[in-house]
Amino acid sequence: MPRVTSNGICELCGKSYRKSGMTRHLQSCLAKTAPHGEPRRRHGNSIHLLVEDDYRPEYWMHLAVPSRCTLEELDLYLRKTWLECCLHLSSFSIGRDNYFCPEYFLSMYGEEDEGGNDPLAGLAQIIGLLREDMELEMTVPLGQVVHTGSRFRHEYDFGTTTELTLRVLGEPDGGDDEIRLLARNDAPAFDCHRCGAPAAWVSPGADDWIAMTAGLCDACAPTSEYRLPIVNSPRSGVCGYDGTPVWIVVDNQE
Repeated sequence: MPRVTSNGICELCGKSYRKSGMTRHLQSCLAKTAPHGEPRRRHGNSIHLLVEDDYRPEYWMHLAVPSRCTLEELDLYLRKTWLECCLHLSSFSIGRDNYFCPEYFLSMYGEEDEGGNDPLAGLAQIIGLLREDMELEMTVPLGQVVHTGSRFRHEYDFGTTTELTLRVLGEPDGGDDEIRLLARNDAPAFDCHRCGAPAAWVSPGADDWIAMTAGLCDACAPTSEYRLPIVNSPRSGVCGYDGTPVWIVVDNQE
């Protein structure tokens, strides 16, 4: 089990704060660093988000998201920063509405293999029906669907799911043209569950949550490829996530 550390570094001033105090600090720090004398129309409002893992609260981050940023852009940021391992499907749940992952992820399903078989055709058909009847597109701007005090959810991978809760803490003036990291938790320290030494690995087992999250040191970890490095992400030990950035190229040309 991790020695839970709830500290993180403010990216605006470089100081360390506990998770419980970071929100209050950032509200003050954002006000001090807000652009002055620049036309409001250039930047508009930003949205201050706190993102937390539902089951591993030691993983959290604060983001400044332009209000015109789409849910798709936020989804891609979460994937790149915390989640992406195998291009799984994802969704946002906001109120009673569900926003499904972009079309280019769905297009990966239902493709024929070299033998002309289509092993995922049924899944693609089911997802397509759900999307048509129940799901909305992620192309909507974030500022149109949330406001200060809103709480909503993001799910990545509908098999070994990583579930995040996002809260809107404020809507400060100004901001950047892109999503900006304001603060993020320091990497939790894990002990080897066999010998107590500092852990660097997990050896995940199929559908075994304990095996996916229990740490192992270099001496106790298996030397085979059936191990994953511990990384600063709620996806650590899950599926094939190893912290390697996955760059997703989006082709918007029709």
